[in-house]
Amino acid sequence: RHDSTAVLKAYADRQKVDSDRWSFVSGEPGEIDLFCQAFGLYFSEESGTLVHNLVTVAIDAEGRIRKLFSGNRWKPEELIDELVAASVPQHHEKIP
Repeated sequence: RHDSTAVLKAYADRQKVDSDRWSFVSGEPGEIDLFCQAFGLYFSEESGTLVHNLVTVAIDAEGRIRKLFSGNRWKPEELIDELVAASVPQHHEKIP
């Protein structure tokens, strides 16, 4: 409800976010719920504060989820390996 496009843009500007690398998006509550479900992300509001889990997603060159990293117990090298592998288009042979 609070994080409108304008609010997110102002935040990104204050943080000097590289817009080629980061996107801040918002949507209708139903859309946000569907997005969160797709990635195993949950959130709730407690005493006016948004509480959420942490999910990092590696997506391949064809836009498919390659791996979900839940929490923060993964090593940067694991994410790097997945991102490098995900950047290579997969060629699928068609079976006649």
